[in-house]
Amino acid sequence: MATAPKPKKKSGKGTPPTDAGPTFELESEIANEKAKTPSSENVGLNFRVHPAVAHKFRVAAAMAGMKQNAFLAYLLDNHVKNIEDEKVVNMLTLEN
Repeated sequence: MATAPKPKKKSGKGTPPTDAGPTFELESEIANEKAKTPSSENVGLNFRVHPAVAHKFRVAAAMAGMKQNAFLAYLLDNHVKNIEDEKVVNMLTLEN
């Protein structure tokens, strides 16, 4: 005589963990953008990188909690800002 299978244990709804890891506060407006950008507004950059560079970039974007395109825009914004800051410092040192 066959026996009925054991009933599955009911699993309750748990609470999500509160220690999700570090979060990064970023100044870039694109970093705070939650809405998806329509793909019709995006263009391909059409370049390739070494697999190790691609891996580092994906990991860095994930650690920052950003999508890769937003992370790239954030890095570019900061790079431009640093260049502008350097120009100001250079102008000030040349005046003296």
